[in-house]
Amino acid sequence: MKLLELLIREMGSKSKVSAALRVSRSTISGWMNDRNRHPSNSSVKRVLDLAWEVDPQETQRILDDELDAFRGELVAFVRRGANNQKSMKN
Repeated sequence: MKLLELLIREMGSKSKVSAALRVSRSTISGWMNDRNRHPSNSSVKRVLDLAWEVDPQETQRILDDELDAFRGELVAFVRRGANNQKSMKN
């Protein structure tokens, strides 16, 4: 998670980030290293708020990049669905 990498870099350690987010260091590690572990909605909000406080410009850049990537995936998904619908009609 790029925002966590930003926080760790700017704040100096996983311990400081985990304390600020009110989660354990192992939770931070899990979010970063385990593709099947994701923060809850309330934790995502805390990550976003803290990242914005620490470095609003870099946070905005990261979010813009993520939105661009998601937009591309969404367009590809919709196109695949439209193509599947066309082939089902034939």
